[in-house]
Amino acid sequence: MIKPFIRGRNIERFRIDYDGEYLVYAMDELHRPAFPELFENDKAVVSEISNDLKVACDNDEMYGNEKVVFVVRGSDLTEIPEEIRNRRSIPNVDTISEFGKDIDIRYLTGILNSTLLEFYFEYSVSDGLNVYPDDVRHLPIAKADSQDRLTEEVKTISDLKRRRHALNLSLLDYLGNYADGPALPDVGLYQPTSANVLDATTEDYEKLRVGDVRTRRDGRTVTIEATARYKPDDEDAHETDQWGYTETDYVEAFALADLEETAAALVEAFVPVAVEKADGFAGFRDNATKTNSLVDRLQAVTLPDPDDVAADLERYAETKARADDLDAKIEQTDALIDEIVYDLYGLSDEEIEIVEEAVGE
Repeated sequence: MIKPFIRGRNIERFRIDYDGEYLVYAMDELHRPAFPELFENDKAVVSEISNDLKVACDNDEMYGNEKVVFVVRGSDLTEIPEEIRNRRSIPNVDTISEFGKDIDIRYLTGILNSTLLEFYFEYSVSDGLNVYPDDVRHLPIAKADSQDRLTEEVKTISDLKRRRHALNLSLLDYLGNYADGPALPDVGLYQPTSANVLDATTEDYEKLRVGDVRTRRDGRTVTIEATARYKPDDEDAHETDQWGYTETDYVEAFALADLEETAAALVEAFVPVAVEKADGFAGFRDNATKTNSLVDRLQAVTLPDPDDVAADLERYAETKARADDLDAKIEQTDALIDEIVYDLYGLSDEEIEIVEEAVGE
């Protein structure tokens, strides 16, 4: 009676991000309840609240809300009463092909998550807003003499994503309650750059603030780069967001050279986190003033004491390296799945190029 429950937002490509919800499933008390067989068979689940295809396998008998499209083999629904079968447009088992009766849900999931099916969905089916049951029902699924190769790759990528999701990459969780250390300019040899928008103030640009920050490390040198957001005088001459802001490309703020290993690793990892939190965290505020430039704001970032967090930082670095390795393997497996699907549908090299350019736009 108590069933694990997912929503459309829980579904990612090849993974269900289950957050522990449950449903008290009492058919007599629910308005138009779905039949249990829809949930209690192996199935693919598709997120409806998406403008592209996000599909995962489920063999844990998950129930779900109306924002989940459930894809079940018709041959697994032979015991459904005729009344429900007619109301739900469930095909008679005699009309299902032998391939369809035996299709592996992981094979189906691999095809639906492929770049080729995303291309077909985007240009032939989608309204650009949601994924509806009829959309999924009419997607073309290629037959194969053997489903094993694609099925194995889907098992691989699902496991890789599970392992990747289990890793905690929150730097602050590793650092815990740390002792404050030096401000950025004092941790190494401060290397200024030529003047740019980051040296400006609100005397120069209205509502000037830091957008995003990234770090680039080259040995013992770490370079801080940032984008700047501001309200342009002439909105028509700039691309602006819904709040009227335009944003620059990344430009260099400054570099820190001759850093010790721990300090270099700390600057590389900590500065983007401090900027993301903002609001005074680690001494950083994202807004310029009449007297404070964005470079001034970045210089004010206070690092943890490198000696105090050295062991914590090493544990974080090990986890980050493992995550990067898993990300690379996920990308490789995803590409292999695409190759298998292109082969199933008989695409030429020229057609593959068209598909990948279109989906990548």
